[in-house]
Amino acid sequence: MRTKIGDFGLSKFRDVGKTMSICGSPLWVAPEVLRGEKYGTPCDVYSFSIIVWEALAWGEPYPELGSSDIMNGVAGGNLRPTVPDGTPTALARLLEDCWTKKQDQRPTFNELIPRLEAMSKDFAA
Repeated sequence: MRTKIGDFGLSKFRDVGKTMSICGSPLWVAPEVLRGEKYGTPCDVYSFSIIVWEALAWGEPYPELGSSDIMNGVAGGNLRPTVPDGTPTALARLLEDCWTKKQDQRPTFNELIPRLEAMSKDFAA
């Protein structure tokens, strides 16, 4: 099985600079985007972690909150989904690394690949 990441037709050619507009859906948007800061590929890592969380939790994060509360909480860095019980420790750490508030502290996708491959081997064993 091979997994592919896509953005449903919203992709565009990347300029060397970083983008500075607020866009996206509040559930998956990185804190820096919500704060109107410059952003780049680390925001995709953040969004990826939320999608992985959804697969683990079988649902969307923050069902009890409205969009405004979600955006304020995520932008402030104090709102992240709770890792579901039973999540393997390595995967829980990966999620937490990917949704950290500071984008320069998030792993790159190139750094995530070996971690995910190692987990895949562990799960298959």
